[in-house]
Amino acid sequence: MTEEKKKKVNIKVSTVVVFTLIALLVAAGFFINSIGFEGDHIEQPNIAGARVLFRIDFSKPAGIRYYTPDESGEQQLVSPLSVLTVTTTHVNSFIVVAVIGLLCFWLTRDLKVKPEGKKQILAEFIVEKVTHIVTDNMSEAFEFFAPFITALLGLSALSSLTSLLGWYPPTAELNTILGWSLIVFILITYQKLRSGVGEYLKGYTKPIFIMIPMNILGEVATPMSMAFRHFGNVCSGMVISALLAWALTGLSKLVWGLINVGGWLSDFAFFRIGIPAVMSVYFDIFSGCLQAFIFCMLTMINIYLAYEDSNETIAEKKRKKEKKLAEKAAKAAKKA
Repeated sequence: MTEEKKKKVNIKVSTVVVFTLIALLVAAGFFINSIGFEGDHIEQPNIAGARVLFRIDFSKPAGIRYYTPDESGEQQLVSPLSVLTVTTTHVNSFIVVAVIGLLCFWLTRDLKVKPEGKKQILAEFIVEKVTHIVTDNMSEAFEFFAPFITALLGLSALSSLTSLLGWYPPTAELNTILGWSLIVFILITYQKLRSGVGEYLKGYTKPIFIMIPMNILGEVATPMSMAFRHFGNVCSGMVISALLAWALTGLSKLVWGLINVGGWLSDFAFFRIGIPAVMSVYFDIFSGCLQAFIFCMLTMINIYLAYEDSNETIAEKKRKKEKKLAEKAAKAAKKA
């Protein structure tokens, strides 16, 4: 076996070992996890959404006044947008971005023409794999798109995986995914505008004029469906896990009560040992990473379809122009 093949085998083995150890550590952490209850109180599942950390009111410096809408005396802002609300979603998103930035900084230090260390081999492996995925789904003309897809894939996957730390995942917030979908929508529209603004607007009238409302709805439905699919899967997994943990805690209390067990043992939710770990492996790891991959695949496919439609429109305009020129040349030849 050559040295190059040995390196590739070692990289694959190391990757498998690292991911296996991470999975085992996560599973072990959730396996020993238990939540107690005090007296007759059972902890309620927290599925209300991201927690508000603090608010910054810009209304006074901006000179925006309050008004009293009813007899209750509660005042409301004339412009609620002047209050900046910071939630756990914002903080966790910035942490994920910082982690990705530090990881990129670490992987791109001291690069050599010929890879010598595992760090550079790992960096090149990631770049090659993502570039291969992009070129397979969008053609080689979109090879420059690989950094965007890499960033989107890493941001989505790591955001979902933050739930393993007990944090509120940013991907469980609809606004986060809507922001990503808006960027995708802009990229799709940019590709369609390559054929010209007139041709782009004319596309809404096809196949007949009365289809304009449906075509507009279909245009908006693409990013919206991408956002709701990603958000729905991550958020539903979090809700199911929270409800299951709450139910298992209640079941533990019921069993301890039926067999008249008291003291510190009655505060131990033994049914929560192991079961949440299995659910977490699916919802937090498998489903979160899968939805990140699906979102990126839909991004690539929709942008490429818009690119192809634009190319067909440009080619059609070119054929019509050449046909008119040929007809003019034929008429000029007849007159001569």
